[in-house]
Amino acid sequence: LYPYLKEAMTAAEQIDINVPFLMVSGIRLVLDDLIAAAARGVSIRILCGNYLNITQPEALYLLKGALGERLELRFYNVANHSFHAKAYFFRYRDYEEVFVGSSNLSRSALTNGIEWHYRLNSRSQPADCATFRQTFEALLANHSQIVDDAELKKYAKQWIRPRIIQQIEEIEAALPAAADPAA
Repeated sequence: LYPYLKEAMTAAEQIDINVPFLMVSGIRLVLDDLIAAAARGVSIRILCGNYLNITQPEALYLLKGALGERLELRFYNVANHSFHAKAYFFRYRDYEEVFVGSSNLSRSALTNGIEWHYRLNSRSQPADCATFRQTFEALLANHSQIVDDAELKKYAKQWIRPRIIQQIEEIEAALPAAADPAA
């Protein structure tokens, strides 16, 4: 998925990401692309989850530190309700693309993990794109909270590193190091 996201981030006028889990490895992979997009004036919004403490506080700090006010970062905020949808939205001058699939924002998910995605284009699938867009906008408006400095500090303070993170890091450490993850 990463080469497609990189290409989309280069041309998009708006970037919206909806993923349950943000990992440092994934943020490091896309951070330069997001910084370049923000420098062009691109609106960037990310809705993530804080369920099970999988989202790493360091990943949130990296995003907020690099993008500051150019980023709208939010936690999904509905108690006892599953949030596991993953979608990457890219709005261009005259159309929109949506990548819907199984990848969270982690290096293995974006590079060589076994993940499935479906790429929608508003030119050929306007109703489907509109449905995903409307759902994302409704989640932001009605079921999320802004991750400001106070919320991030609160999350980081209560965060306990889950065992699954160690397993993910071990998998990612075993991945071949490449200068270009798309290679």
